[in-house]
Amino acid sequence: MKKKMRLLVLLVLMVLAILVQGLYAGSHSGNDDGAEILQQRCTVCHDTGRIEQAGFERQVWERTVERMMGKPGFGPRLSDEERKALIDHLLTL
Repeated sequence: MKKKMRLLVLLVLMVLAILVQGLYAGSHSGNDDGAEILQQRCTVCHDTGRIEQAGFERQVWERTVERMMGKPGFGPRLSDEERKALIDHLLTL
């Protein structure tokens, strides 16, 4: 019984840690460096090779970033400044 309780407590702590990390990542860090935003937010799901090879124009990147941000539970939460910095950076790849 004690072992099951420890596992339950560990599971609850892990879930809470994931939730806190998601909230922290979703808040504006004050850093508008597009390269850093790319590494912190986008490479969670995508490798940089896929992103670098895309070669989209601004309008396509804007739609793509909006679509990614709209994914419930998975998309990055970016401020307007972060989104602009990220798209500006993506255009340089």
